[in-house]
Formats: sequence, C-alpha cells, structure tokens
Amino acid sequence: NQQEKTLTVRYKKNKAIRIIGFAAAALIAGLIAIKTLTPYNNPDSIYQDFYKPLNAYSSTTRNSANTVDPFSNAVEKYKQGQYQVAGVMFSDLIYEDSSNISYRFFSGLSQLELNNYEQSIQLFKEVISNNGEFQKEAKWYLGLAYIKTNDIQKASILFNELSGEKGYYQTMAQDLLDRIK
Repeated sequence: NQQEKTLTVRYKKNKAIRIIGFAAAALIAGLIAIKTLTPYNNPDSIYQDFYKPLNAYSSTTRNSANTVDPFSNAVEKYKQGQYQVAGVMFSDLIYEDSSNISYRFFSGLSQLELNNYEQSIQLFKEVISNNGEFQKEAKWYLGLAYIKTNDIQKASILFNELSGEKGYYQTMAQDLLDRIK
C-alpha cells in the first residue's frame, strides 16, 4: 500500500520536526536562563570582557655587537607572554634607572598579567603621577586592576576621566561605566 507508506513517512517526518523543535526551544530557554542568572556586572566578568594585553612595541636598537637593548628585550618577553621573565627584567631596569616611566608602566602590565594586582596598582599610580608618557594607558589598566580587586569606586573615577578624554579609551571607558552602574 503506497498510501500507507506515504502517511507513515510523513508521520515520522512530522514527529522528527517536533522533537527537533522542542530540543531547540529547550536549548534557547537554557541559554536565556544561564545568561539571566549570570551576573552581568560581576567584577571578574567585567575584567574578562574589557581586559586585553597591551599590543606592545619597542624601538629595537642594536649596538655594534648586534645585541638588543635590555628594554626592547623585556618588551619582547612581554609580547611573547613570558610575563614572569619580563617582570624581572623591568624591575632590574627600574633599579638601574628609577626615573624611566616606560619601565614602570611595562612592569605594571607584567604584574597585572601575573595577578599581582597591588603591585600593578602601585606602578600604574606612579606612572600617572608623573604626568608624562602612558597616562591614558596607565589609567585604563589601573582601573581594571581596581575592578579586579573589587574597588569599584576608584575604578569609576578613572573610567569617568577616560570617558571624558578623546582617544582610544574613551568609548571603552563609557561602556565599562555602563556595566558597573
């Protein structure tokens, strides 16, 4: 009976479509529940959403023996994700020349990557107080370190400042502020 076979096939197709539809609806409902129950303004979530390692650069200089200068070498270690090594190298450079703000800034970045938040906070504050190079970058990363240490009030002050300054961090700072309100 051809008609019975056609009806059986049609019934099986409709049943499969209903099962797939129910599974898709359950999946969507589950995702919505997870999204709803996961705190949107949790400090760790905010940090993960906004933190990105600095796309570092250095002006590599070589001497007559064709060796790379220590700062460029330390920046390369940072770029390669060797944060422990880079942190030690930047600390050594700070010891040799405590007035160099670049050393402090990159040391702060390395410490942030190593989850040494208090140390990175101190280094970034020193960079900002110098009123020179890396001001906005130091404010951004200092604010993120404050987020990570759950000092939302201090972070808000920095992100408010950055949202009022033209530049790379302006929009991101405003977006971050919207999240922590």
